[in-house]
Amino acid sequence: MSRFSQDLSGYKAVVFDIDGVLSGRTVAMNDRGELIRTTNVHDGYAMRLAARAGIVLGIITGGHGDEIRNRFEPIGVKYIYERCHRKAEKLMELCQTAQIEPSEVIYCGDDLIDIPAMRLAGYSVAPADAAEDVLMVADHVCAVAGGQGVAREVLEEMLRARGEWGIVTDLPTF
Repeated sequence: MSRFSQDLSGYKAVVFDIDGVLSGRTVAMNDRGELIRTTNVHDGYAMRLAARAGIVLGIITGGHGDEIRNRFEPIGVKYIYERCHRKAEKLMELCQTAQIEPSEVIYCGDDLIDIPAMRLAGYSVAPADAAEDVLMVADHVCAVAGGQGVAREVLEEMLRARGEWGIVTDLPTF
């Protein structure tokens, strides 16, 4: 039985923040001052399956770095917006470009900067360790913390509801 408050099968897109959602809230730094983010391989697998099923995937993040595009473009994330501080405006831009309505989008965020985009989207999701204000706004709070499978939880539910979840043997996991 689903823990989600509504059927996710009708949504056309899922948009994620990175830091605190697709990666944990802690970001390491190397000796050159470059940020090092870790991501969950189960998220990556679910994102590949979702992209293959025609679900529009996007990222709207205040962060930046080559590692973002290097990780997420190959697994099917078509829209990546970095250095964003007005995320609702970027979500509108993504919707216009993808020719979808905000009501057809699931937005996953974890901090105060995400709240306007969460309110604009048709359905909003927060990791279990999101900021308290975000937890109060979210339509669904994940069972897991940021970086621990938020995308997997959402996309698996969505794909199962559409009858498109299953074992795929020809899909690389990274």
